[in-house]
Amino acid sequence: MKNMILGTILSVMGIVVVAIIMAVVGRFLRDTELSEALSQSVENAVEITMEQKNYDIDSNEAFVSDFIVNLLCQVENDADIEVDVAGADYEKGILSINVIESYTNMLGGTSKLSYATTVIMEQSDDTYYEVSYMYDEEHEYESYMVPHSEKTTVPKDPACDINGNGRFLYWATEPPKEGWLSGLEASEKNGWKKADIPETVEEDLTFYAVFMYEVKYLLRESPEAYATRNVMEYDYAPKLQYTRGGGSKDYHGNGTFAFWSFTGFGGGEADFSKMPVTSDMKIYSVFRYVIGCKTSGGLISISGLYGEKISPPSMNQNAIKEFRYTSGVTGNCRILANLPDKYTEDAKVEVVYKED
Repeated sequence: MKNMILGTILSVMGIVVVAIIMAVVGRFLRDTELSEALSQSVENAVEITMEQKNYDIDSNEAFVSDFIVNLLCQVENDADIEVDVAGADYEKGILSINVIESYTNMLGGTSKLSYATTVIMEQSDDTYYEVSYMYDEEHEYESYMVPHSEKTTVPKDPACDINGNGRFLYWATEPPKEGWLSGLEASEKNGWKKADIPETVEEDLTFYAVFMYEVKYLLRESPEAYATRNVMEYDYAPKLQYTRGGGSKDYHGNGTFAFWSFTGFGGGEADFSKMPVTSDMKIYSVFRYVIGCKTSGGLISISGLYGEKISPPSMNQNAIKEFRYTSGVTGNCRILANLPDKYTEDAKVEVVYKED
C-alpha cells in the first residue's frame, strides 16, 4: 500500500516536473520567436521606409503601421500581440516600441512576454547640392537643388545674354573675363574652359555661359554693313583693312578712309587692343574729305575728318560775294553765303568776288 501511494506521488511529481519543463521550454521558444520576429520586423519596416521607398510614407503614423503589419506577418502563432509605440520619428529614422504577447501556457493559464526596443537606422543620404548656371558672375540664369548622386540637371540653352545680346556657345568652368583668350590660336578659342558637366551631382557646381557676339563694320548711309564678324565673348574684334570697289572711298565714292571708330562716324580712332567684345557691337568708318577752293589767288585745298569743323582758308572775306559749292556726291552746284560748318563730303568751291 505504501509503495502504491509513493508511486502515485512520484508519478504526479513527474507530471508536474514535465509540465514545468514544457512551460519553461514553451516560454523560451515563444521568447525566441518573438524576439527574432521583432528584430526582423523592425529592420524590414525601417529599411523599406528609409531606403527602398517603394511606396509613399509621409507621416509617423504610416511608418508605425508598416512596422505592425510586418510584425504580425512574421509571428506564426495564435498569440495576442499588443504593440505600444513609445516614440517614432520618421525624419530621423528612430522607432521606439514595446511589444506585449499574451498566450495560453501549457497549464491553461495566460502568460505575457514584454519586449522593448529602440532602433536608430542610418538615414538615407538626403544631402542636396546646388547646381547653378550663370549669365556672368552676378546674374543667374537657372539654379537647381539636386540630391546627392542624382542626375545633373542641365537647362535649355539661353537665347541670349542678360542684356539680350549674343548667341550662346557653351557652359564654361570659369566666368569669361578680359584676357581669358589671350595667347590662344583661333582654333583653340571656341571651347576654351568648356565645362565637362558630370552625369551625377557629388558637390555644388557652378557653370558660366559663354556667348558669341556679332560685330558689324558700318559705312555711313549704306543700307548694309561693310562686313560682319562673329567674335567670342571677351575676344577682340579684328581691325579690318578697308577696301571698297578697289579703293578706299565711302559709300558714295567720296573721301578717303581714315580709320575705324567705336563711337560713331565722327568719333575718335578705335584701339582694338583695348576693347574686348562683351555685346553685339557696331564699328564705324571714319573718312577724310577734301574741299578744293578756287580763289583769285589760285586753287586752295582744305581737308578734315567727317564731322570736323571747316576752317576756311585765308581770304579777304569782305571781298567775297558768294561761294559756288559743287557737291562731290550729287554733282549739284549750290550758291552759299558761307562754307558749310562741317566736313561731310568731297566738294569743289568757286569763290565769287564782289565787283569793284
